[in-house]
This record gives sequence, C-alpha cells and structure tokens, in this order.
Amino acid sequence: MSPANDNAQSPEANWSHIELSAGTVADAYVLDEHGKRALPCEVGQFRFFIDVVEYDGGRLGLESCETYEHAILKAEQARHDWQLSSPARDMVVESRP
Repeated sequence: MSPANDNAQSPEANWSHIELSAGTVADAYVLDEHGKRALPCEVGQFRFFIDVVEYDGGRLGLESCETYEHAILKAEQARHDWQLSSPARDMVVESRP
C-alpha cells in the first residue's frame, strides 16, 4: 500500500494512528487530469474505511473494503506500512452502545 500522494509522508505530516470506520457512501467520484467523474454505482453501498490520522485531527483516506474482517487486516497492514507504534483505532467497535 502506498500513500495517496507524494506529500503524504512529508516531514510536516505528524501521523498519530490508523483509524477504521464504517458507513454508507453518500457521494463518490474520481478527480484526475480528465476532470471529475461520478461513480454512481458506489453511492448507497456500505463500506469500511481505513484512514491515517494526524495528531491535529487531519486525515488521509487510504482505502475502503466490504467486510469488517478485511478492514481489520488492512488497518493492521497500514499501521505497519506507515510505521506507527500506536494500535489502530477501531471506531466501529467504539461506536457501539
């Protein structure tokens, strides 16, 4: 897994931890040199999301997946790839009553 952009691991970035969350996709698109293209097939889908989070709360989305088990594995892999010592924060479990 590699960062989404070349600035992601710059010295200015102060990464705290990996975070796992879940939700329903409300809007999806690709923005590239060809412009913005909608991804309507993604809207309404339930996904698990893996982000790397800065100490100040900023975040960089790394990827998403369809199953909780796969998301846990991806979060742990991201923690290793980003060389973070703190455990991945599982917001799916923390948000349960």
